[in-house]
Amino acid sequence: MALSELVRLPGRRTISIPAKTFLVGEYLALAGGPSVVVTTAPAFKFSWSYEASRSPKLTHPFHLESPAGQFLNQMDLQSGRIDIEFSDPYRGRGGFGGSTAEFLGSWMISRWLSGDVVANTDAEWCTELRDYREQVCPLWTSERLGGGRFVDVLEAYAKFEPNASGADLVSQITGGIAIWDRNKQVMRKLSWPFDGLKLSLLQTGRKIKTHEHLKTVAPLRADAQQEMGLWVQDAVQAFALADEDRLIASVRGVGKVLESQGLVAEHTLQALRDLADIVGVRAAKGCGAMGADVVAVLHETSALPALDEICREHGFSRDETKHWSSAVRIES
Repeated sequence: MALSELVRLPGRRTISIPAKTFLVGEYLALAGGPSVVVTTAPAFKFSWSYEASRSPKLTHPFHLESPAGQFLNQMDLQSGRIDIEFSDPYRGRGGFGGSTAEFLGSWMISRWLSGDVVANTDAEWCTELRDYREQVCPLWTSERLGGGRFVDVLEAYAKFEPNASGADLVSQITGGIAIWDRNKQVMRKLSWPFDGLKLSLLQTGRKIKTHEHLKTVAPLRADAQQEMGLWVQDAVQAFALADEDRLIASVRGVGKVLESQGLVAEHTLQALRDLADIVGVRAAKGCGAMGADVVAVLHETSALPALDEICREHGFSRDETKHWSSAVRIES
C-alpha cells in the first residue's frame, strides 16, 4: 500500500517512537564522532487522522519554533485535513528525545504524503551487529527508511537544528542500543548482553533546553575528543564482547572527561557523588546536555533500595530499564 494511501485511511493511526538516552559520546557526536545511545520504553506516540476536504488544513500540538513545528508549517498540504496528536509518557521532563520524536513523526508524515511505499511497517531498518571487533560499524549505504536514507531525515533535521548531532534522531529510528558515527556515516544496533548488570535511568526533572545549550557550548578540545573517542570505542567493544568491566570503565571514563570540561550540571555532580558511595553501583554519569536531565546508573540488583533512597533525597524518579525498545513502527 502506498504510504499516501495509508495517511488517508479513516480513523486514527499511531507511530510508536522509542525514548533515547545517550550512554556515552554525546559531546563527541557533536563533532561527528561515535556515540552509544540506548532506546527504551515507554515510547512516544505520534498519531494522526485524515479527513477528505477541498480545504487543506493541518493541525498539530507542537511549538511553532520547535523543529517539528517549523517543518510542518512549511509543508505543502495539497488536500484534506490532517489532525496530529502527540503523547509524551515523560510529561515534558526532558532527556528522552521528545523533540526528535516529534520531528521524526512529522518527517514520516511528509514522506507518506509524497507517495513513498513501505514494504513492512514493523521492519527493523538496522540489523543487529554481533561479534563485532573491528571498526565502529560497517557502512549502511544501501539501507533505507521508507523511501529515504537515514541521511535524508538528518538533512531535513539539520535545516532546523544545525548544531545538533542527529545521533538521538537516528537512534530512535533504529531502536535497541544504537551506534552512530556521522563522520563515517554508519549506524548499527546492538543488544544488551550483560545478565548481571542493570541500567537505571534517573530523571532529575531539571530540564535544559538542548537547542539553546548547543548554541553556546564550545567544542570539545582536541585532546578531550581523542580521549572520549577511545572510551566510546571501548564501550562498543564491551557490547560486542559482553565485557561488563569494559563497559563500566568506559562509562566512568567518559564521565570524567565531561567533568573535566565543565560539562556536568551542579545538581548532577552532587547526585554522582552520592551514587559513588552506594554498594552495588558500578558506574554512573549524567546524560545529554550538561548531564542535567537524566543520570544513567549501571548497577547490581542489590543496589535498588539505595537508588530509590537517592531519588527521594534528590527529588528524582527512577526507571529501571527492563524492556529495550524496538525500532520506530506503525502500531495501527
